[in-house]
Amino acid sequence: MKVNQMSQLSDILAELKNQPTKYLRETSLPHLFMFLNGYKIAKRDLRITITSEEQEFYRNFQPWIQKKLKVKTVNSWANIIQLFCINDREAFNYFFELLAEFNQGEKPSEPPSLNEYA
Repeated sequence: MKVNQMSQLSDILAELKNQPTKYLRETSLPHLFMFLNGYKIAKRDLRITITSEEQEFYRNFQPWIQKKLKVKTVNSWANIIQLFCINDREAFNYFFELLAEFNQGEKPSEPPSLNEYA
């Protein structure tokens, strides 16, 4: 693949969802997380401008996950998702469910305020 024809993140994610072992050693969220970080670093090192879609993902997915799953932590979005799953494969699949919601612009619901219980 030529540098100027590097696939967009959405294309790669679609392939990863359907054929994870094409890019990853095994179907696991930690491997996907590391792959996506490597993709971002490669684009930066090759001086390829990230798309607005990629920028949206890299800037906003982490805080969106924290809000959606009501978790405040310094852990990565991958670690947060894994807290809610019994194994790597389930976490991998759950990532794609959450990503679809994120891409549709769904706002995470806010937890109820303490005043509601007073």
